[in-house]
Amino acid sequence: MGNFKFAMKMLVKEYKNSLFYCLTLVFAIAVCFIFFNIINNDLLKDPGTVSGGVSWQQVKVPFSTSLSFMIICFCCFMIFFANNFFISRKTNEIAIMSLSGNSSIASTLYLIYQTFTLLIIATPLGIGIGVLVAPLSNYWMYQYLNVEASIYQISINTYIETIVVVAIVLLTLSVFASGYIYRNDIAYLLKQEKAMDYNSSGSSKIAPIFNVVLYILGIVMIFYG
Repeated sequence: MGNFKFAMKMLVKEYKNSLFYCLTLVFAIAVCFIFFNIINNDLLKDPGTVSGGVSWQQVKVPFSTSLSFMIICFCCFMIFFANNFFISRKTNEIAIMSLSGNSSIASTLYLIYQTFTLLIIATPLGIGIGVLVAPLSNYWMYQYLNVEASIYQISINTYIETIVVVAIVLLTLSVFASGYIYRNDIAYLLKQEKAMDYNSSGSSKIAPIFNVVLYILGIVMIFYG
């Protein structure tokens, strides 16, 4: 319980890093929701297909589905990138915990508590933004494909698949946090914080802009790809 309270206290104290990470999570989850909505909407399936597979007897994959899947995977990659930055800013705290006699398990749980808390905050926000933006994306797509249907219809599978992705991401980040703790000793952790202070002055500004560009590019590619 003390480890959890300390994790929450430091999460609030280091609010700038927490805010950057949380915003990245919110944006990535919102984009995943929007593109899951495209995948699950039968009316948005592009008639054009991508054929592939010799031994699979020419399996047909809708282009809109494959593109949406790639963008979802890229959003997951951006979460892992943001998580790497987030953990790199926690090295001093982890080193102090190790010097205080805490085990590797305690340090791992410390990171998992913080990551889980941010995901709990980011998931409903991301889904909420996705729900607000999905009708707009549906409208654009319906106009482009000459489809007449309600733009507010969202499949229940979209919610389920988004939550499943969040759960998988949490599990993967937990494994990553555990590996990070076990791989690095105290001396490395102390040096890593100084290195991050030296070369990360513009990182928190670049990543959110890149995420916005990625989202716009994805929409444009679906319209004109």
